[in-house]
Amino acid sequence: MSSLTPSINRELRPGTTPYVRASERRNGIVAFGDLPLSHSAGSITVPYNGSVGKAFYQPRPFFASDDVLVLVPKTPLTPAAAHFLCALIRAERFRFSYGRKWNMERMKQSVMRLPITSGGEPDWTLMERFIEALPYSSSIGVVS
Repeated sequence: MSSLTPSINRELRPGTTPYVRASERRNGIVAFGDLPLSHSAGSITVPYNGSVGKAFYQPRPFFASDDVLVLVPKTPLTPAAAHFLCALIRAERFRFSYGRKWNMERMKQSVMRLPITSGGEPDWTLMERFIEALPYSSSIGVVS
């Protein structure tokens, strides 16, 4: 894969596959091209180069550059819960930079403090309700 990414910018043919790179705009999507789908919908992308830590929920299958970590949830997340996690990840951006990349090793050592239920499990319902209660939640596709 790494030998494919550098040449993509010059050879990208128009298509329908979202191409996610280390960008902080448009959900990290820099183009739509004729690319293989390398990651499934429902993942969270986090650049460790460029816009370090700018996490995005990807609602559809996509192709990602080597500058992006792709986090695949162990269990499917609702879009609202995924957006909550993206906000927590973005809040940690200040700890990292180009010189101190938030690579996979450092990410595995990072601690995200989630709200929990009385049983000690992540409180996904609370996270979803929080995001859905935001004034513009319908703009990010979490509320119909």
